[in-house]
Parts: sequence; structure tokens; C-alpha cells
Amino acid sequence: MTEENKKSSLISVIVPVYNVEEFLPRCIESIICQTHENLEIILVDDGSPDKSGDICDDYAKRDNRIHVIHQKNAGVCTARNAGLDVAQGEWVSFIDSDDWIEPDMYERLLEAAAQNNKMVARCNFIQYRSEYMQREFIRKTISSKLTQEEAIANCLKPRSQNFIGVCGGVFHHSLFGSVNNPCIRFDSSIYLGEDTLIAVQALLKTDGIAYVPMPMYYYYYRDASAVRTINEKSMTVLIACKQIVESVKTVSSKYELWAQLFLIQCATILVVKSCRVKQYKLVGSLRQEILRKTRIWLPAQDFGIIKKIQVLGCLLLPNYIIGAIARRKGIDF
Repeated sequence: MTEENKKSSLISVIVPVYNVEEFLPRCIESIICQTHENLEIILVDDGSPDKSGDICDDYAKRDNRIHVIHQKNAGVCTARNAGLDVAQGEWVSFIDSDDWIEPDMYERLLEAAAQNNKMVARCNFIQYRSEYMQREFIRKTISSKLTQEEAIANCLKPRSQNFIGVCGGVFHHSLFGSVNNPCIRFDSSIYLGEDTLIAVQALLKTDGIAYVPMPMYYYYYRDASAVRTINEKSMTVLIACKQIVESVKTVSSKYELWAQLFLIQCATILVVKSCRVKQYKLVGSLRQEILRKTRIWLPAQDFGIIKKIQVLGCLLLPNYIIGAIARRKGIDF
């Protein structure tokens, strides 16, 4: 991609919208003020019961780059797929509707993709738990260009996980195929972990990624958001993890090990979170999943001693003790 092509490249920005009237204007404003102006902004109103749909329509009247899709509530995966099916850009980007981005994020990401000749470019990001509390996810130096193995490691490998899901980057549209030949799409039956699955599947089609170390994506972690609710839908993260295992095992035994350890880590997190909020219904099946893979995680050098102790604690300690420790220590994944 030449410098001139980079500047003219159309980016399709897909934003699934549901019940976020308080946060949505901040998200949209951060997109429309980008220094890279050649954008197609696709707002997918997923049957929002609040005024989110009206907010989308109001912005579309003010900016002709904004296109709004109104659909019955079907979940974030279906909303993202609806955006992918109409996206016209050479590049695709995903933003959650309660998050926001720096004004030059797309300019810098396209520049990094061009300089490194990559089909994916990602940036650092910051997690906000409240107005006064923030945490930068990536704490170590990462090269400006990562191999496929290094990129997969940053998604799955214990102690190396720096990329979360599909947000905070740009993907070449060809990685997802077309509406008539959709080689990669989000699985609407998965409610947690579906974006990590898609990110890994996309990375498997590349020789690596470009990386911008500056935090330019702001992830807002709401108490009421889906990732903090423990219910049957939470268990679908294990389905996502198992699909990741299936996706990578024919490519690399190393990738398969990381994917299995990622599954164990997700199951352990759900045990801790379930016990913390005193919802024990799912704990038994989660422990069984962990036990079935003991021969994988117990001898694994990539699984550090602290993680092994955490897993053993989740297996051996009573639920109420796990919950008490989690609440006292403020453990929250």
C-alpha cells in the first residue's frame, strides 16, 4: 500500500449499538473527528429499548458518512455481521459503543500497516473502570511488527496476552471475505469470547501484524456490561475457546497448547467470578472442564506457578472461601 493509497483508503467502522444512550455520543464523536476522514461509519442499532436508535439517526442526518441499520435485538455478533455484510471499505474496524478512540488512531494504524506491509494493524489501549480509575493493558514493549506466532501469542499465550478481541485495530476486508463468500463471521450462538475467536481466525490468514504502542483505544468497563454477568451465556466462552483450539491445532502444536491453556484460564476466571457473586450453579461444570485438562495445564511451562496455584485453589477450595478471598482481595478479571 503506497502512501497515497493509505491516505485514500476507505475504512468501514462497525459499531454495534444496544442500550448505550449515555455513552454513544462520546463514541460517535471520537469517530467522526478522526484525522483520517475517509470513513464509512456503520451504526447497527440492535433493537435498543432506550434512545440509542434515535441518537444514531440524528448523527446520520449530520454526517453523510454515517449509515444506520435498525434490527431486532439479536446480539452483538449478529450486529457485527450485519455491518460486515454491507461494509464497502478496504479496511474494517470494530468499536464497542461505550468505548472511544483517539483522533489520530486510524491515521496511525494505516500508516503502520503500510510501512510494515501487513493486513492487520493494532494499537495499545486503556481500560477505564470508572472516571477516576484506568489501567493500561499492555505494560511491556512490543515490536512495531509481529510475526503470526507473536500475534497469536499476544492473544492466547499465558503471561503474554495483550490483545483482547477485535477492537483497537484495523483488518483488511479481504480477511472476512464478502457477503456472498463470508469466510469469517461472528458466531451468534456465542456470547462471550466470540471476538477473540474471530481475531485468532483472522490472524491465521496473515503472516503477522503491525503494532502501534501508543494507547489509542479506550475500553470502558461497565458494571452492567455483559462480560460481568455470570449466567448460562457466560459458559459459551468455553465454546469459543474450543473453536479456537480446533482452528489452530492443524497449524501449530504450540498454538494448540496456548489455546488449551487459554480455555483453562477462562474457566478459572468464571469460577472465581461466580464464587465472588455467590452464583454457584455453574461452578461444578467449570471444575470438571478444568479437571479434564489437568494433563495439559499442570506440566505446561507456559502456565506459570502462580496460575497453577490459582487453578488448584479453584479446584480444591470451597466456593465460599474462593468468593471471600476474591471479594477481600478485590480480585476482578
